[in-house]
Amino acid sequence: MTRVRAHRRADGTHVKAHDRRTRPRAGTTTAAPRRTAARPSTAPSIPAPAGPSTRVRSYRRADGTRVRGHHRTLPPGTAVAGAGIGGLLIFFLILAVLAPGGSESSPGKDVGPSAPAAVAPAGPAPGR
Repeated sequence: MTRVRAHRRADGTHVKAHDRRTRPRAGTTTAAPRRTAARPSTAPSIPAPAGPSTRVRSYRRADGTRVRGHHRTLPPGTAVAGAGIGGLLIFFLILAVLAPGGSESSPGKDVGPSAPAAVAPAGPAPGR
């Protein structure tokens, strides 16, 4: 323990004389191991709001102030639009399933590699 004399700080505050605990030097093993008990947080945890919301990470503004992480509720239109690419893909898959197989202008079913080949009519060859 180290004795600290009474003094005045630069801001004008008076400090009474007291004993200050000194830290052990590096390499000495006489100090007891530090307890690692969890400290209670000073800020109460706030639950996420009900309804559509998004998490905002902490960040620094251009003027240097820090904004803590928080939950932000979304307006109703944004929550629907939030489906994004996934919602668009599901929409197109449903359209593909419900769409008919083809149109009248498209080739018929008997065209392709598994269709039978066209056979010439049987009989004498024309022009002989």
